[in-house]
Amino acid sequence: MKMVKTIGCIIARTISTRLPKKVLKNINDKTLIENIIEKTKRAKNIDKIYLCTSIDPEDSILLNIAEKSGIQGYAGSRESVIDRMLDVAELEKADNLVRITGDNIFCDDIFMDRMIELHNEYNADYTRTASLPLGITAEIFSVSGLKEMYNRLDPDQTEYLTYYVFFKENNLKKLVLYPPRKFQKPFYSLTVDTPADLERTLFIIEHLKMKKKIYLDDILKLNEKVKIPHLELDRNIQIKFPNNQKKLYGEYLEELKREYKKCIVLNLTEDFYEKNKVK
Repeated sequence: MKMVKTIGCIIARTISTRLPKKVLKNINDKTLIENIIEKTKRAKNIDKIYLCTSIDPEDSILLNIAEKSGIQGYAGSRESVIDRMLDVAELEKADNLVRITGDNIFCDDIFMDRMIELHNEYNADYTRTASLPLGITAEIFSVSGLKEMYNRLDPDQTEYLTYYVFFKENNLKKLVLYPPRKFQKPFYSLTVDTPADLERTLFIIEHLKMKKKIYLDDILKLNEKVKIPHLELDRNIQIKFPNNQKKLYGEYLEELKREYKKCIVLNLTEDFYEKNKVK
């Protein structure tokens, strides 16, 4: 039986406008990107991790961080995320790629591992977990499915990859997982893209600093005790889409829900998270 090879791709650059050089911000005595690498390393079903950045000289610091952290670094296209991912897939002869964005400091290895297992079990082209707080879930692509997309997608617009998967792609086998209800917080944000996001992240780290590893349920329990700043997203915030289109965030989530119904949908068991949480 052929072994399936899964490569984790942490997508990051030093260029960012709302929070300049956010991936290099100091969080808990490490850069933001080092925190993400550390979290990704905890995933048991990822065979190798790449920090995928660009050939711009200012991004070379990320290659140094990758080497120091004991993972692979790859410098590729400035604009096209999909090109970088497919280049890594070719280097590794990979079957699947896990896309982790470089501002998701709380990306969750427990969900990641279960996603990979089910992605392989269902022979899916694309897998994600729905309704989690923004910044928690990764995305899994089969290399064959990503190559198919590449032929139809403008490589310069791959920052909208999730949008294209659900609204433009009808040929991919898509798997959508729903987490236990206590984790379904689609209007919470735990990504780091603005100064307010950084403030929220530092607040969480400070209040949970006694924990060796911070999990999503730790963050949700913290919020029950003391209100985490900037956690909830405004449903009426506008988000950007290809060709300068804009939508309200709440409307977009409702549209996504309708698209999910066209996919294979699975509900994760209530106890799966606790079973896999390292004490």
